[in-house]
Amino acid sequence: MITILLLLAAQETACFPATADKLSSDDIDVRDQALADLVKRGAKAVPAIRAALAKATDTELKGRLELALKALTEIRWMNDLDAALKVSAAEKRPLLVYVTNGPVNGWS
Repeated sequence: MITILLLLAAQETACFPATADKLSSDDIDVRDQALADLVKRGAKAVPAIRAALAKATDTELKGRLELALKALTEIRWMNDLDAALKVSAAEKRPLLVYVTNGPVNGWS
């Protein structure tokens, strides 16, 4: 059995404060784009997101920061190497291939 772990590649996090401000915009399209931009910055944005989350008082901002944090820290397991390669290429994320002789944590 082959189990594949998708990891998010680290990227630069320039302009984080401006993006974080847009997460609280009155315009939902601006908020959605800011969330997408923040996630695109990659794993290096995680410390800044956590710091902003600790200080955030606005419910909308907290929710969007939590979504970004989840998107950047979530590890996805896949059992289909071909599918994982397609996802990795589409999302520009590296693969970690873990080979076992049986199910991982009870997964088959």
